[in-house]
Amino acid sequence: MKKLFKNNKKRIIAFALSFVLILQCSGCFYNYNNEVTHGNVDFSQMSYEHYDTANIYNLIDEINSLSGNFFNFKKVYDKYNELNGMFTDLQYSAALAAIYNSLDATDQYYIDEYNYTTEQINLCTDAFLEVSKKIIDSKCGGLSGLFWGTDYVKYIKSSVGYTDEQIELMTKEQELISEYNRLSVKDYSLEEEDSEDYVSVDMTSKNAELGQVFVDLCNIRNQIAVSYGYDNYIDYSYEKVYARDYTNEQVLLMCDATKKYMLDITNSFITSEEKMYDASYKLEEKLSDNDCLSMLELSKPYFEEISDDLKTSYDYMIEYNLFSLDQSDVKTPTCYTTLIPKQNAPFMFVSPMGGFYDMDAIAHEFGHYNAFYKDPYTLSSATATDICEIHSQGLEVLMLDYYDEMFGDECAKYAEFYVLENLTYSIVRGCMLDEFQQKVYSMSDLTVEKINDVFEEVAASYGITNENYENIKYYWVEVPHNFIAPFYYISYAVSGIPVLQLWDVSNSDQQNAIDDYNELVDLGGNYTYSNALNQISYDNTFENEESADSVIYELSVSINKFLSEDLTQ
Repeated sequence: MKKLFKNNKKRIIAFALSFVLILQCSGCFYNYNNEVTHGNVDFSQMSYEHYDTANIYNLIDEINSLSGNFFNFKKVYDKYNELNGMFTDLQYSAALAAIYNSLDATDQYYIDEYNYTTEQINLCTDAFLEVSKKIIDSKCGGLSGLFWGTDYVKYIKSSVGYTDEQIELMTKEQELISEYNRLSVKDYSLEEEDSEDYVSVDMTSKNAELGQVFVDLCNIRNQIAVSYGYDNYIDYSYEKVYARDYTNEQVLLMCDATKKYMLDITNSFITSEEKMYDASYKLEEKLSDNDCLSMLELSKPYFEEISDDLKTSYDYMIEYNLFSLDQSDVKTPTCYTTLIPKQNAPFMFVSPMGGFYDMDAIAHEFGHYNAFYKDPYTLSSATATDICEIHSQGLEVLMLDYYDEMFGDECAKYAEFYVLENLTYSIVRGCMLDEFQQKVYSMSDLTVEKINDVFEEVAASYGITNENYENIKYYWVEVPHNFIAPFYYISYAVSGIPVLQLWDVSNSDQQNAIDDYNELVDLGGNYTYSNALNQISYDNTFENEESADSVIYELSVSINKFLSEDLTQ
């Protein structure tokens, strides 16, 4: 069962990064002009500069003064556009601070700037919403629909700013996340006298240090939830952060079905690995001389076969160097895609691990990149999480059809084995980690020891014990999402279900699968998870109480067929 934690540097897309979660209330993320334009600035020219927010507050004071006279209406709305631009500049600075912090998690300057910009966005969001509402209620407000559009006016009226308490709590949350980022790249390795190759990790110390950060994060987040009228962070996260159209109780039904049908499949993957050893070795050998950039270039013609949109977004990314694919010991150990406001430029971040992991990670992240390029507004919201993970994992599946041409039939079969194995484990891990977090966030008087015990208990219910994984109780600290984006990981599981259906379709008709995928990407982020699946006529595990059981069972049959029949051909 060790595969459940192998290569656990799972991808985190843009809004899983904490700074973007802060931006959701911002008017700048609401594009009331309905225009999508992309900047033409190379990333190397996007130098970070400390942003002084004094000018924002000065302009707000000026707008408040002008809005008392109807005949100032043109100045008011012109100044508001200027304010909107300033706020976008602040978000731009926050995005760059987060990226540069990821590029070197040990650089104290970017740690401090990351925390600073996050705090300023919290503060300025309140001020921005307040002045927007004052304009609507002022003598110039009768023209707000004309200048902004009625949808934007409704958006502003329905938006609620942060209280001082919430700003203070969220600032503490970001400081703790920065501390986690710093500790995540700390060297916890032990010296091994008898081995030059094997490096063991001091999991006791790592668990103790990171675990205390997690305890503090849980306490802060539960306080945030209470400040919004929730009992704890569980319902708050599902309803307010991700705006999911299914409940945490429905997810627990999915967890039960996963334990019922998917655990045997994970064991089947493990027992089948011996058959795939030669193919795995050959594929790793073929990729051994390729860095991530060459793997990206190798994938390009096949991206173009899937859609013209993939070609357009690829060319844009390459032209303006909107990616980081190099190896570095100080990079945050994860992969993600984010959006740089002002430029409307997606940015792809990959921390390489070598071999086919990198090839697959590139396909995953580029699925995000393309979707963000097409729709930078609605997809830059945590509410689109589940849909976005179909964009990414779906492209992984569609690329399987081309690996025989790239690497030969034997290596292509291993690639399919690898991707299906990861999808299966993503479903199992997603359910296990969500069930773990639901238990932890419902507890009082948290300690690291209590959390370790909960994880050990939940892991055992998924067949993972100390018998097959040493010191299993410590390994929840290896999952960045637990710290950076709680209740995010279930999106890998929820999205993995339709992605496996996409794989099933592609086995009989690749073009049909491509059409389904492109239709889903074209929907953007305006659809909920269930509505999006209805649009492409895919089964939904949350349709009714029996759906999770029936849908996951059918997928388990298809995967078992692959393992028992297709691998022997």
